[in-house]
Amino acid sequence: METQQSFFEYIRGERENNDSVIEVVGPRVCYYKFNFVVGNNSKDKAYKGVLYYEKDGEIAHVKFVKVDKEETARSAFKYFSRISDEGILRPWFYVFCKQKCFRSLPYNEELVNGVWTVCYDHYDESLYNWVKRVVRDTGSSYTESSKLPIKNARNCLHPYWIETISQLINVVARVHGKGFFHSSLKKKENYVMGEKCLKIINFGCSLEGKNQTYQDELKKDNFVDIKIMLGYLFESLLAPKTPSSKKKATNFDLSKEWIEANRFLKFFYYIHIWNYEKFVSKLLGHPFLKSPQERLEWIDTVNNDRKDPSTQWDVLTVLGKVDFFVFASWKGMSKNANVYTVEEADHAVRRHFDNFLEVLYVCWSCR
Repeated sequence: METQQSFFEYIRGERENNDSVIEVVGPRVCYYKFNFVVGNNSKDKAYKGVLYYEKDGEIAHVKFVKVDKEETARSAFKYFSRISDEGILRPWFYVFCKQKCFRSLPYNEELVNGVWTVCYDHYDESLYNWVKRVVRDTGSSYTESSKLPIKNARNCLHPYWIETISQLINVVARVHGKGFFHSSLKKKENYVMGEKCLKIINFGCSLEGKNQTYQDELKKDNFVDIKIMLGYLFESLLAPKTPSSKKKATNFDLSKEWIEANRFLKFFYYIHIWNYEKFVSKLLGHPFLKSPQERLEWIDTVNNDRKDPSTQWDVLTVLGKVDFFVFASWKGMSKNANVYTVEEADHAVRRHFDNFLEVLYVCWSCR
């Protein structure tokens, strides 16, 4: 591990020995500060901090995120310039942090021994801490109305989470396309809360040098991890709490509490059946990630294809004439604006034709 002092000496030597008439060499120094709680900091994964680039100058608010080793920190920083995606939080640098040894600090205090950290753009909290906070706060549905409740009265996903999950899928697919993958997307600490959507941190593993079969497995593992993370999110926000401890009930069953979400998670199984590109495309188009208006418009498209001589055979082969006819007749009735709003029609379709949209989508995807 190279110390900062030795690196400064290296820079000074590079500058003094620079004989090039076109190359400029020099340092740009900043210093950082962050706080930690004595005796409790080992439980913390991130620290609020600031950067100073000049004496008494303006400060930049940042977060220092602990990582397990130097290589993890180096990779997260080194690969960002090649990944560079709006869905990934920007790192400023990585650094080994040590606190001065004070008598009031225990000898084994973590930051006295030192930890590797990545300095990121400021964010409010990790997904893990956000979930803990809103589950504990009985008024969170009001204070976090831009994100909650995750499921509305008609069993639809909140628009924030439609956007967030869709962007998450797109981000991971884009990063895979640039030759990188994440080491563990099932860890809630690797997601941070943003106003518009989640962002990912610690994205620093390369697919380079790995054979195609292994690359495909690593990319599939990332989506399996996303499924695990979403399962945690749905259960944490929906499971009833016991009155005494406010802990999640042990008998929570997502298939009973929110069947549409449960079916969406089961859809991830197709990562093992379809090719990668098809799976990503179909996952993004899943009915669970559509608004009520988009779901009804999608049904219109299929219904029109059923009537079109050039495409009707495909539709009838997939769905069967009688089943879709019954469904289409209901849909025609639901168009009556004097009786139903778009949201009411969408809800009625999903309630009275349970599982039809899922079957329709899977069959249509497999044709």
